[in-house]
Formats: sequence, structure tokens, C-alpha cells
Amino acid sequence: MSRRPESFGKMRPEYARGMTIAFEFAGSVLLFWLAGRWVDGWLGTEPWFQIVGSLIGWGGGFAQVFYKAKRMEEAELASKERAQQK
Repeated sequence: MSRRPESFGKMRPEYARGMTIAFEFAGSVLLFWLAGRWVDGWLGTEPWFQIVGSLIGWGGGFAQVFYKAKRMEEAELASKERAQQK
């Protein structure tokens, strides 16, 4: 049986954060698309609100990914600065 590298356990939180961001992005697109589909069914305007909902979901999902990545980068830089000060 092969052994896992020692760094394997250290990478898991980073993978979990990446998967969380990916699912949040996909979830926002899906949620707004479904809302647009519901509005289209209610008003009989298919597919216009589905398109608008998808675009809003993409925009919101992108903004969320962008700001989370920015916060993660800032936290990483701060931890590196703290490590250098010691």
C-alpha cells in the first residue's frame, strides 16, 4: 500500500475552500436562473427572465468569488508577514 505524502493533510482546507467557492458560484447562478424561470412562468415571458436571472447569477457569483479570493490572499499575506516578524 502506498503512503500519502506528508503535505496531503495540509492541503485539505485549501481544497475545501476552493470547492465551497465553486459550489457557491454555481448555486447563485442556479438560484437566479430558477427565479427567472418562475417569473417567466408567472408572466408568460419565457425565456427573458431566465436569461436575466442567469446573468444576475453570473455577476453575483463572480463578485462573490472575486472578493473571497481577495480576502484569502490578504489573509495569506498577513500570515506571511507575521511569520517573517518572528
